[in-house]
Amino acid sequence: MRQFHRWLRVAVFSALSGAGVAGTASADPLPVDLELVLAVDVSWSMDYDEQLLQRSGYVAALRDPAVINAITGGGWGKVALTYVEWAGASLQQNIVPWTLIDSPAAANQFADALDFAPIGRMRRTSISGALNHGARLFEANDFAGLRRVIDISGDGANNQGLPVTVLRDQLVAAGVIINGLPVMVK
Repeated sequence: MRQFHRWLRVAVFSALSGAGVAGTASADPLPVDLELVLAVDVSWSMDYDEQLLQRSGYVAALRDPAVINAITGGGWGKVALTYVEWAGASLQQNIVPWTLIDSPAAANQFADALDFAPIGRMRRTSISGALNHGARLFEANDFAGLRRVIDISGDGANNQGLPVTVLRDQLVAAGVIINGLPVMVK
């Protein structure tokens, strides 16, 4: 479990590093270093321990001083962050909405909101559905990130919706970075 938490912190930290270009549909978007969608598998193949492992890993990462320093040490010193649970092709739930993270207090507030939210459970596994939902979230927020990243975690293969490669290729062509975080505990 500690190894997975460490891995999640590294994944979040790596998402915060680097450069690129992205935009938003909002008239006066707030510039941020990164727009980050944390997309977490809550399909039936994920047991409660695995779901809790994912959730607590992200909570720990958002409270980690190295992650907070990476957020506040960027060009703008700000990151836009949202947390989504996903399962089937049309089964995605926004657990913590887009939030501006620009200080330790903001990161801890997001971590608290995530820590106290109930963990969902839904049917099927559609990685492509989660990626499509993440792409729509970028278009519907009020941020303009230098980079757009989807960190998607889960334990199963896409068994519903479009082939993953179709959405992956579309998003990569649009400049979105996709990090896959496999959960292989059991």
